[in-house]
Amino acid sequence: MERSKLENFKDVILVQICKKIIKQLQDNDYDDILAYPDIDSYLYYENILKMFSVDSESINLDFISSIIKLNYKNNFEIPLKRPNLVEYQTVVDVSETVYQTTSFRHVVNSYSITNVNQILKLEEEIGDWAPWDGNVVNREVNDTEWNDIIFNKPRKAN
Repeated sequence: MERSKLENFKDVILVQICKKIIKQLQDNDYDDILAYPDIDSYLYYENILKMFSVDSESINLDFISSIIKLNYKNNFEIPLKRPNLVEYQTVVDVSETVYQTTSFRHVVNSYSITNVNQILKLEEEIGDWAPWDGNVVNREVNDTEWNDIIFNKPRKAN
């Protein structure tokens, strides 16, 4: 498991980082200081972490936001409460519409090459044949659209 580089920082430095992030959030009228960084607050975290030569990888964001949550109410008294790194797993369901072209190979018995496609069309109309009854010879995804993403409840990994 990759650990945050911030775990090696002394409490006094972490307090400085946390207070600078909180000030940035307050100065920019950010509503929920204790929330995990979102697209709107991410840049504030990133800018402050850069000042301390730490990149804004998710493990570092997770660590510093957890430090803020754990210590905000007690005004960051030292020693700080520190979070433990735990491996979790979750299932993310993605509902999507896929636009794809699938080519199926069919073997058709006919007395005339010009009748082959007409035979298949008639058999489809009367319900005796379906395009997917053949063998897939090519599948090309042309486009996809996400309809919904559902984040299920995480749990500790085995």
